[in-house]
Amino acid sequence: NVPMSMAGTAPVVVTADTSSHLFAPAASNKMLKARKIAKLTARSKLAVETALPGQSYRPDGEQHQDVIGAALAIEVRRNDAVEEKNKPLAKGMSPDVLEIIVGSSDDESDSDSDDSGTDDGNNNNPATTPRKKREKLTRAQRNKQRRIRAERAAALAAKNEKRFLQSVFDTKKINKQLTSSAAASQEKREQIQKLKDEARAIPLGVNVFDAISERHPEYVPSLPVPLTEELECSNGGALRRVKPKGSLLTDRLASMAVRGMARMRTEQTKGAKKKMRIKPGKDCHVSIR
Repeated sequence: NVPMSMAGTAPVVVTADTSSHLFAPAASNKMLKARKIAKLTARSKLAVETALPGQSYRPDGEQHQDVIGAALAIEVRRNDAVEEKNKPLAKGMSPDVLEIIVGSSDDESDSDSDDSGTDDGNNNNPATTPRKKREKLTRAQRNKQRRIRAERAAALAAKNEKRFLQSVFDTKKINKQLTSSAAASQEKREQIQKLKDEARAIPLGVNVFDAISERHPEYVPSLPVPLTEELECSNGGALRRVKPKGSLLTDRLASMAVRGMARMRTEQTKGAKKKMRIKPGKDCHVSIR
């Protein structure tokens, strides 16, 4: 089965060049195990979300009002986010702060004038005052000081011993406190884990507009729902006379963003865009003259 270039020549074996970037290296066992675990623990996703009953061209009155309320909440959240974003960082000094600053400057000027008036002839600088010479103690005074220091050390040792004995007697109380705190922390961890499991049980792609309004409220699209006046003008909900709401492309992009398949278009700051770098080829050192 060895290919021959032509009759009477040596066989030519064709081998694949695995050093090229066209051939991906084989995945290791660790990588395969990580992929398997990620696939098992992956959160379920909903590709297409069913429209709400209130979004129909002939909806129920109560359900229609509920959807209008949800759309209004999204609009209010977006307006609040835009106002917070456009709010100036500094509003200037308040009148109370200005009054405090002016009052402190006046007090400083008064104190400077008083100091300049009292410095004439009275120099009470502690650095220039002579240091008082320490008196020589007698033997009785030195013994008394030594005895006082020994009594203080003995009292401190007795106090520490009493505190240690008290801590030994309070072991049951401390153990009970530690047990109760451990039980409380365990209960708190179980509650947090329960909330996480409940959140993971909800598939991605449900309540798309609410999810985007929580992450990026200033870029959330409007919830498509016809108003009550528009339904009344369509002769009781005639499908041909209802004005279309929303956009299929916007709906699909929002769903993909919630499911982690696309990135929301947010406002980029100056210098945030990564510059494209071109790697030099094999002829990068060749100079053309």
